[in-house]
Amino acid sequence: MTTEPKDSLGDLDPFDLFDAEAARLDRYFSGLDEEGWRRPSRAEGWSVRDVLGHLAGEELYNHACLDDDIDGFTAMLRREGAGEGFDGFNAWCVERRRHLPVAEVLREWRRENGDTRERMRALGRDASLPTFAGPYPVGSQTFHYASEYATHADDVGAPVAPDEAVARTRWRARLGVFVLAEQDAEARAELVGTGGAKDTEDTGDTGNAVRVHVYGTSRELSLPVFVEATVGRLPQDHPMDARLRDALRCLA
Repeated sequence: MTTEPKDSLGDLDPFDLFDAEAARLDRYFSGLDEEGWRRPSRAEGWSVRDVLGHLAGEELYNHACLDDDIDGFTAMLRREGAGEGFDGFNAWCVERRRHLPVAEVLREWRRENGDTRERMRALGRDASLPTFAGPYPVGSQTFHYASEYATHADDVGAPVAPDEAVARTRWRARLGVFVLAEQDAEARAELVGTGGAKDTEDTGDTGNAVRVHVYGTSRELSLPVFVEATVGRLPQDHPMDARLRDALRCLA
């Protein structure tokens, strides 16, 4: 079996990808009316406005990493009664912004995320960043941020131009393959050419696919299906079984 080596993302610029997904969200948010903000998103239990609140709030963590102040961030969560782990933090971020003017939350997100993106790029992909999980390369962390923004852009329905859709799906699939290997997950994957073959669980012909190896078996998935599985966004009625869903979820 072939897995992606550690430098397999070397031809991709994580900072450009992060910038592109932030710009996509900003364009979309800028055009919303009150009804658009209230619309349910694909993120369970969150409206489009709640997604913005989450994005704005999580900059507290991003800046704590950049400031090397994880301990201060943890102490703040305790003072605020923000719950346990990232789920508690995310819920707290959304709730404390839910009743603020949306324009204020949008300004906060633009300001704080702009600072994050500028500082990450200045550090460079080979620098090390403190995180909850320990020191981690800035470039790798930026890939995670870009993936999260792409996921939330899809959650709220931000448009993707036809001429960028294929490349966008492909880098996200490559990242999923990389992260599964990096995490030494039970599931491993590799990009393969299909020669026109179709994923048995998806009728779209992408011209390439991901071969997944898990539980002693191998199967091919289309790039879109694989990406949705890695970020935990496959529809409930998708035929992929629960064990495989769990094994592939590595970016959410």
